Amino acid sequence: MSVKVKDKDRGYRKLMHELAGGEITLGIIDKAELPHPSSDLTIGELAAIHELGIGVPERSWLRSWIDGNRAYIESSSAQAWQQIATGKLSRKDALDRLGRDWANQIQENILQGNIIPPLAASTVASKGHSVPLIDTMTLIEAIDYELKLKNIKSIRDAGVREVVRRNQRR
Repeated sequence: MSVKVKDKDRGYRKLMHELAGGEITLGIIDKAELPHPSSDLTIGELAAIHELGIGVPERSWLRSWIDGNRAYIESSSAQAWQQIATGKLSRKDALDRLGRDWANQIQENILQGNIIPPLAASTVASKGHSVPLIDTMTLIEAIDYELKLKNIKSIRDAGVREVVRRNQRR
């Protein structure tokens, strides 16, 4: 007696492709090389000077948001992957939403004055406000995100074999 088994792909390969992953880069991306309107520096150079405190007090606008929002980043990422796995969103759409949301939150963090240390009293008096990094709005408007989607060549690339091995040990 012979038995013939036919394996039909009912969307598994497509799902593995969607779950292959991606990378979101946050920061000053497209406008990094543009000149800053009120200095001889580029927008990227000025952003790095403030982020790292090069010659001025460190006013981290990127690392501080990431460090202070790790739980939110993890939970929103998990929700995005769940939407991808259930077919509610494509990988690109889900990661686009995350990138846009996180970039917007970084911008809001600056606008709300959550950047430390606060401006010196003499600086506040000369500028007429106490919110760091908002004078020209150039930095805030330059904050963006970029996606890099990973492609898989085979199911092995998606790490499926390891998942199967772990499940077989149970």
